[in-house]
Amino acid sequence: MFSFTHSERQVIHMNEWEKDEMGYWERKYSLTNPIFPPSYRLFEREKFLFRWLRSTIGGKTLIEIGCCFPNEIILVLNPSKYKYDYVGVDVVRGALKIAKKHVPEGMFVRCSATSLPFRNETFDIILSLGVLHHLHGGTENIGKLSRFLRRKGLFALAEVIERKTLTRTFDKLTRESSSPHEGRLNREKLIRASIESGKILHFNENNSVVLGLSLVPIGFFPILQESKNYLRFITAIDQFAIKAFGRVLSLFDAGTYFLIWKKN
Repeated sequence: MFSFTHSERQVIHMNEWEKDEMGYWERKYSLTNPIFPPSYRLFEREKFLFRWLRSTIGGKTLIEIGCCFPNEIILVLNPSKYKYDYVGVDVVRGALKIAKKHVPEGMFVRCSATSLPFRNETFDIILSLGVLHHLHGGTENIGKLSRFLRRKGLFALAEVIERKTLTRTFDKLTRESSSPHEGRLNREKLIRASIESGKILHFNENNSVVLGLSLVPIGFFPILQESKNYLRFITAIDQFAIKAFGRVLSLFDAGTYFLIWKKN
């Protein structure tokens, strides 16, 4: 079904940057259960990304770059339900084992996102959820990855852009740890790279100060993350705050950007 440039389904070619990232995520997987309950990110991505994707995904082939947390695929983009072919790639062996267990109909390949072992124009859709800022070169990888898309293929991504100092304080309160190369993408470079590779079809910006603050109680009371009512309440408050105080909130955090573009 898929055309490989290598005979094996486990191909690792990494630079030192990627080795640092792999070591971090391997340790993280050895300490925690990566299959989290629904979080604010799921509701956010559902609203701004997955609803749009579901309308066009049937019969297509999709590759997810960095498939370490298969929450979204399991809950809202299930391959069996929406009838498409799913391929997940990651550098961490433990991530692939867990993803395969929860998405048994998918195909999984251990490789670097910057050295995919596939032929050009293999996929209809590339999905990247908060992965580009972990890769060496950041937005430069958009053009490099686009060669794996078929003509008129879609690239769907979610990325947090350039956090401000105040937001870093919230990260510490929520006990979030950073990977060795935890960076943030530049908004203008992200848009420019997308336009150079294709035509932007869908773009949303979500300033998530309220959502970020909601992680503080979740950090101390993880059971709240299992409450859909709590998360829906927080999401509703967040959307109200964005409409009422959008410009002020943007001073705290540039927000999350959701973008889908079509290959020329």
